[in-house]
Amino acid sequence: MGPTTSLLILALVSAPASALDAAPARADVPARPRSERKTKKKKTTKKKTTKSKKTDKKKTDKKPAASKPAASKPAASKPAASKPAASKPPAANPSTSKPPKNQQQGLGVPHQKTPSQHKPAQKPVHKPVQKRPPDPRAAPKGTHRPYDGKPSRARPWHSKDHRYARPWHRSVHHHPRASHPPPRRWWYRSWYTHWWVHPHYRYRHACHVAVLFSFMVDPWVEVWVPPARAGWTWVPGHHEGPLWVPGHWAPVAVAPTFHGHRYVYVAGWWAGDVYIEGHWRLVSRSGWVWVDGHYTDDVYYVRGSWHPVDVTHEGYVWVSGFFDGETWVEGFWRPEYRDGYRWVEGWFDGDGIFHCGHWEPIEERVGEVWIPGWFDGNEWQAGYWVTEAEYTDTDTESWTPEPGYDSGWEESEADLEIDDEEDLPLALPVE
Repeated sequence: MGPTTSLLILALVSAPASALDAAPARADVPARPRSERKTKKKKTTKKKTTKSKKTDKKKTDKKPAASKPAASKPAASKPAASKPAASKPPAANPSTSKPPKNQQQGLGVPHQKTPSQHKPAQKPVHKPVQKRPPDPRAAPKGTHRPYDGKPSRARPWHSKDHRYARPWHRSVHHHPRASHPPPRRWWYRSWYTHWWVHPHYRYRHACHVAVLFSFMVDPWVEVWVPPARAGWTWVPGHHEGPLWVPGHWAPVAVAPTFHGHRYVYVAGWWAGDVYIEGHWRLVSRSGWVWVDGHYTDDVYYVRGSWHPVDVTHEGYVWVSGFFDGETWVEGFWRPEYRDGYRWVEGWFDGDGIFHCGHWEPIEERVGEVWIPGWFDGNEWQAGYWVTEAEYTDTDTESWTPEPGYDSGWEESEADLEIDDEEDLPLALPVE
């Protein structure tokens, strides 16, 4: 092998390395320093790792539809036995049976007792949702006050209409079906007199406060002015913000005194076209404060009432008392909430009958009628269901109350002998 051959072999062996080092970069991939290429590699690795983690998480969270447990079915598929027992009102014979003791306790208590339970507040309603068949019998005589002239001495509870007849609250005695004797405070005894009323009507209270008109009334029209009324002066209505407050009548007589104690007038008010007459009340009362009534709309009026001073009970609200045309019927504490029930506020109907506030079941039963419970001055007497046939076929005229339903009918507040401030009438009618 000569020198020329040796040089040719050497050139061929070293050519690939020389060509590789001298080759230019690709036009679509610009050349970068080594440090930049290293950083790009790290970022790419990091993104891949993150994406891998997200993919793993999705795979972990995702569950096949077939693996859902049976408990995830809608609540409607639960058996009826899973409903709380409190939502089932007791069924009872109104003439013989009493509701279970545990259903009475704590549902209505006078001011002197201290309730002790707390549940969320429940919004009351102003009229019952549970409908009862209309009463074919007319209201008893004496439920209305005349527009002119002195009120009659006849009272709707002084009759043999056992839907409303009851004894005078100051001469009432222990009823054999009641768990306790009459309350010690006079102003709670009117509730207790309901024991002598037919069981279907014990949540109602016949009053002598609604005014009977012989002309059309339209108190919600600003320009309306009623005819002159002897012994009264008309106080025109006025606006309170956007709300129209209708006018009322005020007596021209001087405020009375009773055994040296002064009284002040509480204005009457309207429930639609029904006017509830005003009355006199004590100027002050130890341990209590008077809260004036007010309108909330064209139909509903929050009654003025005595409220305990600086007294609150957790989980309870105060139910306002009312004047029945003869005496003040004091309020009581009730729970804010009762499972399966709603509270219906008390209201006057067109006949002057006061439908006392009561619990009403949320559930409705076809072919049955709800008989509301009531407060007897000591404790709550629970309501119950009866069949519609039993309700409509009940003959209240032939029902016989316990002896004493007519006790004290000849007596009145004006004849009282006052030995203590607690014996004072809390309210007096305008005569």
